[in-house]
Amino acid sequence: MSESNQVLPIITHTSEEFHGANWHTIASEIEAETLTHFIQDAIENGQVIDLESNEESVSIVTSDNTRLIVQNDDLVSAFPFFKSEQRLELDIEAIQEWSNVNGLEAVVTAIDPSGYEVDFFASDYAMNADIYQEESPIVANLTGMAYILEEFNAQAATEIEGLEYSADCSDLIPTEESATYVAIGLVKKITKHNLGHVAGYIVTLDSIIDYELEIFVADFNLKTELTIDQHVYCTIWMTGSIE
Repeated sequence: MSESNQVLPIITHTSEEFHGANWHTIASEIEAETLTHFIQDAIENGQVIDLESNEESVSIVTSDNTRLIVQNDDLVSAFPFFKSEQRLELDIEAIQEWSNVNGLEAVVTAIDPSGYEVDFFASDYAMNADIYQEESPIVANLTGMAYILEEFNAQAATEIEGLEYSADCSDLIPTEESATYVAIGLVKKITKHNLGHVAGYIVTLDSIIDYELEIFVADFNLKTELTIDQHVYCTIWMTGSIE
């Protein structure tokens, strides 16, 4: 697409986004109270990337399951981190920067290959903000981090969500929480996987979208015995990155 025809994304700002609930995708109830293990492990063993800036000193520290953002030697953010090797072409429509972390994080709204509008937390926004803002379409990965994954029950789901579900449905439904979805579909692949010390699985889910979505679910958030072609229901935090 030529620069003259390129439509740049709408950029807005919010100061009301935080990562408290997101940690429940990889942290048990006890661990989520302090997050000491995750942050300390990232500091001691993580990979450090120093970003070039004339005004601020910013470093990104990444471990197997955690990413830290350090600005002027202060820890300004820490969040759970998982990415897949899948690559998708995404058309960027909007970016909501988090002003409470100085615009170093953002939720991105994009059109995925199936034409579906999806919001995701851009885990590499501090490093690649210019690309998100100026180079659409981009090639990125989308992954889900599960708060809970269980066998699908149409009646129970209807009672919880207040929507009408059929017994054989598949769907990806936005919730009121930022970049958070209810995903319903068939399990196509199950891979045992550890994110650092967090034991769990990568579940490849065939949903209404035209690609298979990889979801990490920690053992303590898994409420069923996984099997291939099992119909499952999960609540996920959608994340993505260009890197």
